[in-house]
Amino acid sequence: MNKISDIRLPSVDGWSILPVSGEDHDVVVLSQVVLYRNFRKLPFPSSQNSVQAREILSSVELIIQSISSQGYAIAQASPRDDGTVQGMFLERYYCADFLKDHQHWYIDAGQNRVLRVNHLDHLEFLGIGTGLDLAGALEYARSWEQVMEVSQGFAASVEMGYLTSRVALAGPGMEARVILHLPGLFREDAIPTMVQNYPLEPLARDGLDYSPSHLFLLRGFGCLGQTEHDFLDLFTEGVSEIAHLERQARERLRDTDPLEFDDQSWRGWGNLVHHRLMGWNEALTLWSRSRMAWGMEVLPDFPREFGGLIFRLGENHLSQWLLEQNDGEKGSPKTEKMTILDEARSEIIRQIYAGGM
Repeated sequence: MNKISDIRLPSVDGWSILPVSGEDHDVVVLSQVVLYRNFRKLPFPSSQNSVQAREILSSVELIIQSISSQGYAIAQASPRDDGTVQGMFLERYYCADFLKDHQHWYIDAGQNRVLRVNHLDHLEFLGIGTGLDLAGALEYARSWEQVMEVSQGFAASVEMGYLTSRVALAGPGMEARVILHLPGLFREDAIPTMVQNYPLEPLARDGLDYSPSHLFLLRGFGCLGQTEHDFLDLFTEGVSEIAHLERQARERLRDTDPLEFDDQSWRGWGNLVHHRLMGWNEALTLWSRSRMAWGMEVLPDFPREFGGLIFRLGENHLSQWLLEQNDGEKGSPKTEKMTILDEARSEIIRQIYAGGM
């Protein structure tokens, strides 16, 4: 089994990147589908003891080895690792202390499939697609889920569908998520009105404010009586409506002063790809402006997405990255720390968007 640090691919210097592609990719950064499953005759993680937790881990490990033998490159991480896989689930992490040694993540080299074991449910299968591609994300999630189901069997009933630790997830046992880039609606102060119809959440982690990126998370859960595809069709319809409203807002923003809009877009792009010291908020602001301009065909090219990278340009993850680069030496005093972090952040961004210029 590979280590998680050996398999962050495709990457630049070990940092995850996703391509800009898929339907509505000018507004939808990525799509996720999570399938929640539990083994028969075993209590949910919140009620299990350490022996039962180890039993589940052992069963999963054998199946993962079988999947690996079919040509998948799969890495393993634990809750004590640096949060690479935790960040892919787009949520704050929590588990009981006694379970931390009995919980693992498995991720494939393409970073389109992740399996989390012994969290809220025994198994959480995450599939990831770029742009608005929930069908593709579901296919990725199901590719591992079907192997597990054939081997072990899941708790389910005809009346309730898949049985999960949360009653609201009974039925398809499914969650859909999209990350939306909404600078137009944000600048028009339309987000509070949108929230009345769509449960948009500002994308924030660990107490950090991500509003300069204008990224929002929209999630929904399959209901009892729905099929997987019925649920995804309804969810996709809502996402497409938001994307349409965002494009209208962007055009109104540009129509106010087209020359000024284009000038600011090109200046922002130039700063993003040539800077040497860049703070966290400035990086997100310029990224958001440049991505919007690319989606409106003001900028000719925006070849790569931040993907998981955008969630790892903060102080904690950059400090860890610098520690790895310096062979474990902790580096400079606090007075110099922010300058060093800004320089490291700038280096990573240039590698992605300007080939290391």
